[in-house]
Amino acid sequence: MKRIYIKNINQKELKIDEDNLKYLTKTLRFKGEEEIKVFDGEKEYAAYYENKKIIIKNEIKEKEKAFLKIAIAEIQKERLEWIIEKGTELGVKDFFILKTKRTQKQYKIERMNNIIISACQQSGRISVPTMQQINLLDFLKKENKKEWCYCSLKESAKQIEQSINGAIIGPEGGWTEEEEKTLNTNYQAISLNANTLRSETAAITALNFILYAKSTIYLNL
Repeated sequence: MKRIYIKNINQKELKIDEDNLKYLTKTLRFKGEEEIKVFDGEKEYAAYYENKKIIIKNEIKEKEKAFLKIAIAEIQKERLEWIIEKGTELGVKDFFILKTKRTQKQYKIERMNNIIISACQQSGRISVPTMQQINLLDFLKKENKKEWCYCSLKESAKQIEQSINGAIIGPEGGWTEEEEKTLNTNYQAISLNANTLRSETAAITALNFILYAKSTIYLNL
């Protein structure tokens, strides 16, 4: 079934914008006869299209429980976009884009948000992940250390505890010695593979490690 995202659904009739109309008709090949689904990050509704309006029929379900988090240093734009897309599909709740000593590339926040919405529409999820840019040191001061692990080449593999919800991934050039020391002092370090992984491979692998560690909880969401 066709799905589109509309912010703050609070009435029965909603005017459809040009981007959503183009997405429905061009990308999804919507002809107007079938029922569609709309979601706003909180709930999903059954609806239909009529005269450039979306008519809400009834609520289908509320948003799923999301807990995954990923914090990754700024890397090449295409690789970062891939992580945002796949992380959204896997159920990431919060993305943090970290500025580190070895940050490489800049990117457009608006494009990243569009990728998130597109991935939500495609994957069937209702909740929309948050994303923020933040300096590594500010992030370390702000976030609950018990919920995070970080990926390191220097550490032997360790089992991820069920309290861990997020993974911190370094830049393609690796952490600096100072950054590694700060992380190792405050966070559980994990090794994902005997081989050196690219940042985007490490990110998806770490998310799956966390899902596996929390599998009993995850299957009951």
